[in-house]
Amino acid sequence: MFLERLLSCLSTSDPHPASLIRSHLLPNFYSYIWSFKNPVSGSSPRFVSEKSILECLKVWYFGTDPLESGITICLVISLVTWLLGEFTGDLSQVQVDRLWTILPVLYSAHFVILSPKLDDRMRLLLMCHIIWSIRLTTNTFRRGFFELKEDYRWKIVKRKFSKWQLKLLNVIFVSLFQNILLFSTSLPQYLLLTTKLYPSRDAKNSNLNWIDFSLLVCFIVVLAIETIADEQQQTYQIAKRKNDHQRFFASALKRGFVTNGLWYYSRHPNVACEQLIWYILYGFTIVATRSSNQLCFSDLINYTLASPILMSILLYSSTVFTESISSSKYPTYAQYQKTTDMFWLPLTIIRRMILKLILNNKKYDQLLENVFSLELELKDE
Repeated sequence: MFLERLLSCLSTSDPHPASLIRSHLLPNFYSYIWSFKNPVSGSSPRFVSEKSILECLKVWYFGTDPLESGITICLVISLVTWLLGEFTGDLSQVQVDRLWTILPVLYSAHFVILSPKLDDRMRLLLMCHIIWSIRLTTNTFRRGFFELKEDYRWKIVKRKFSKWQLKLLNVIFVSLFQNILLFSTSLPQYLLLTTKLYPSRDAKNSNLNWIDFSLLVCFIVVLAIETIADEQQQTYQIAKRKNDHQRFFASALKRGFVTNGLWYYSRHPNVACEQLIWYILYGFTIVATRSSNQLCFSDLINYTLASPILMSILLYSSTVFTESISSSKYPTYAQYQKTTDMFWLPLTIIRRMILKLILNNKKYDQLLENVFSLELELKDE
């Protein structure tokens, strides 16, 4: 019985047409590139009143394919962020770093608004985006990233690149790539929207089921863990700035980086959770496009997987850059890297097991003592 189920899971079946990149995504993208349509057929190019312009935009917005209008909005935002970067010389101020917390929600809402037939799964995905945005916006505000000053990391980047290299960085990475990535976070909504074009295939998957609620629980749990990790880091950073010995010993503050709580098991538990969140949201597309009650291997992959993969690449790259700064500032950070994985608890366990085999007990205990000594814990724990 178990073998039969395993073989059925590994078997392939005809994928849902909406999950194929050639069905809707590529044709509508090509249509956008090669044949720009007039927003109002037969209208005069001269608009003399504000009302006529707004009406024209409204007709265009609701009359074109949601992917085309979404790409247009993304490109307009990219243009604005590029111009701001050029005029201010600040690659982060009032730009993508500040927009990061809200754009995924706006793009998600964009596809929900333009859906010809809104279902509960699209509402659920939008709700997840809103909850994610509220948490990230709150944390970003607490950390001061909405203040009108340049992020310290960009100041370091500026010292590493020449003037023309910074201009290329502003165009390619800051303005274009990051905005495209943020737009791609809403691709699951676009896939859910296009499933409505196939009523015979959509009927059996349209209602929410136990997998959807399981994904929702996973989303909430992972988001809660990320919140705890951010709170632990923020508590330590505030204590370090204030030199607060009421909560931390002097040796912990002198060390310069947090290693207690979740940070004992991962060097960046919050970033690990952030990556997981986007894969969980991707899971809703699998439920919506599965071919039968029994998931097949071919059901697990669709074009929206590009979004969490690109997000993981970006988060990994930015974390590597952040760690290069930490390593240059804090002498014991290299030992922390040796004992603890960048993201994942299982790899931390394996890493410490290998270290224990390589080093004798005394050296291994000394290594852990340097990074995780009892003195480094919160006083009130």
